[in-house]
Amino acid sequence: MAKEIKLAKQFYAAIWNNAHEFIFLIDKTSHVTKTNYYTVCKMPPREDRKCFGEILQCRYAREADNCNKHEKCRDCIIRSKISETFKSRGSFSNFETTMDIQISSHLAGLYSMMVSGRYLSLNGHDYVILTVHDISEERALKSSLKHSNEKFLCFFDNVTVGCAICDKEGKLIEVNDTYVEYMGLESKKDAVSQLNIYTNPCINPEFKEMMRSGIPVSGEVKYDYKINT
Repeated sequence: MAKEIKLAKQFYAAIWNNAHEFIFLIDKTSHVTKTNYYTVCKMPPREDRKCFGEILQCRYAREADNCNKHEKCRDCIIRSKISETFKSRGSFSNFETTMDIQISSHLAGLYSMMVSGRYLSLNGHDYVILTVHDISEERALKSSLKHSNEKFLCFFDNVTVGCAICDKEGKLIEVNDTYVEYMGLESKKDAVSQLNIYTNPCINPEFKEMMRSGIPVSGEVKYDYKINT
């Protein structure tokens, strides 16, 4: 039994110390009784910081030099979620919010966070285990990707050259208005999912084989509208 207890403790410690998100075990007084924050951030523990707002260096905790002392703390969504979880003895998951905090040695500022919480009863005491995951980088990447896509679509739709995008099987999945005009089509629907470059008799077999192999092709094609209708 002693061996099993030792293994359980090692397993328990491994979960806390190897998680990528911040984990807080919070009691009914809103104090953090255990956290992996300092381990994840590779920082020495600060015993003077007792609440999650102080540990995360929330803007209002910094200004009031204490958590739940600033007038804005009454509007804290996370504190409200924790209180609701204690009352319902339930849980909440993947709640997205923006926090003005300072993580480790990073500059203080707005961070996008994914927060989850669950009620726990341990040795007759009530707790909420709170996980806080920084998704700021993911948000920034999504925003950058969206911006890049918008720029590409703006160019694709407005360039004065007929453009078409096809899948690996050669089927057209997108065309621009100029392509529709050049091909004498009525709309994009007449091309998308209807035409295939590999069955186009106007494109020579050599070019088709190069495209199938992923080799860039640059050259002239004599297009005969009569045989490709």
